[in-house]
Amino acid sequence: MVTFYLRLEFTVAVSVLERLVRITFDEWQNAPPAIASKIRSEDRLQSVPPDLVGVRPTAPTGSLFGFLYNDEEKKADESAPAEPLPARDRRLLTFRYHSVGRWYVLHFHDMLKPIGYPGPHVLSLSGTSWLQDAASWHVDVKPLGVMETDQKSRRVLEACQFRFLPQLNDKGRPIAVSGSDDLSDSLWLLTRELAGTPNPAQCPLQRELQALEDLAKRKPRYWEDRQRLLLFVNSYDQVKYVVEALLSKQPRWENSIYGLMQQKGDADDQPDQWQPARQVMGQRIGRSDIESFAQLTEGRILVAPMQAIGRGYNILNDERLAAFGSVFFLTRPMPLPFDMVKRAQWMNRQVLDWCADDTHPVWRASSYWQKGEQLRQKAHDEWDWYEGGPTGQVNGFLYLPQKRKTDLAASLAGMIIQACGRLLRGGVPFRATFVDAAWAPHTADPESKQRDTPKNSLLLAMIQVLSEYCKNDPIAQALYAPLAKALKRDFKRLLS
Repeated sequence: MVTFYLRLEFTVAVSVLERLVRITFDEWQNAPPAIASKIRSEDRLQSVPPDLVGVRPTAPTGSLFGFLYNDEEKKADESAPAEPLPARDRRLLTFRYHSVGRWYVLHFHDMLKPIGYPGPHVLSLSGTSWLQDAASWHVDVKPLGVMETDQKSRRVLEACQFRFLPQLNDKGRPIAVSGSDDLSDSLWLLTRELAGTPNPAQCPLQRELQALEDLAKRKPRYWEDRQRLLLFVNSYDQVKYVVEALLSKQPRWENSIYGLMQQKGDADDQPDQWQPARQVMGQRIGRSDIESFAQLTEGRILVAPMQAIGRGYNILNDERLAAFGSVFFLTRPMPLPFDMVKRAQWMNRQVLDWCADDTHPVWRASSYWQKGEQLRQKAHDEWDWYEGGPTGQVNGFLYLPQKRKTDLAASLAGMIIQACGRLLRGGVPFRATFVDAAWAPHTADPESKQRDTPKNSLLLAMIQVLSEYCKNDPIAQALYAPLAKALKRDFKRLLS
């Protein structure tokens, strides 16, 4: 009975909250400036602009609004057993999926056609806007031209080196971060292996720094003053775990390790900052600009969330070349469960595809009302199966529908390309290492007798998608052919 009463009380509270939160959504533009100025723009709740009310099409799934209760159980710190157990973190999250607006972006170039004017012409400044299967990336408008690099730059791209370097725990089992029951513990173990467990002298990261030193002696034009490592994770919390794990094995690296930390509560014009290990661990120093990392610090290792600096930053050395020579992907990125933004992007793409196909089954009904009902039912089914099942998430890449697998592979290819772009500035090559065993689980497991395929390995699925693009489309050949060639060369054993 106690559980029943609690649930009833919770339901009543949510019912009251629904009205108040809807007002917050719809009237956010009327918030007092004193409040609005304290909240970063990406955290604000945006309503439909008044001039577009009744113009933007209603989503086939309907206007969805709801709450998600998240109960995050905290664990005691094993290094300080006398400390009391932290309080559990309970959150009530609100989501809203209001309308499909991507049509306006895709048809912006036709805006003046009804009154007899051409254009406006649209220039995409990112090659990753062309990834046909990526719901969140692709701009489904045929480009009339592509700005290509010269042959020398293409040869530099082909000279980039890729490898898969999974780590094993003390029982000889591969360490997978993505999909594990405890992400923080898995990431801690993985990082300590990279830092030289059990012997710090046997350190893969140190060996990589030495490899960059050797390259600088042989080919200074491409590698001089680039003896720095960029370690990518998925979140700011994971940055701290990695820095702590590195220092637990390599305390002498304290002045060499930096982590990108989020500035909570800052104004919009104050971006995230990189900080040395001492500040990540709680000690404060002054801030500076991440693009000046090579000039203002003696750092050799920077740990950062991939999406935080995956694009828009030019981290250069004194020679105006990419400051980092090597990147490690410590985790395999996957969308968070119940991510309404990603799900809405997927729905946008699906509905636009259906509307562009006159032969699609949803249009076979005789009346407009029946067509609308079929479209709504199809959209609801697509929404339900987004994460692999109608009643909730099905964990793992392996269990997703093929269409979603291809979407994930193409979207991840865009993330990897943008992340590696930080290491190409100035026309220089880079070295990239995939570490999380989840990238290719069978290859990572010494005892496995199965082979990885694009059906279970997101790494191989990503390579396959890029290869198919380059085989069939001249736009993809101009954008991705050198990178796809390097990936196929270095992962030939996994692909065969």
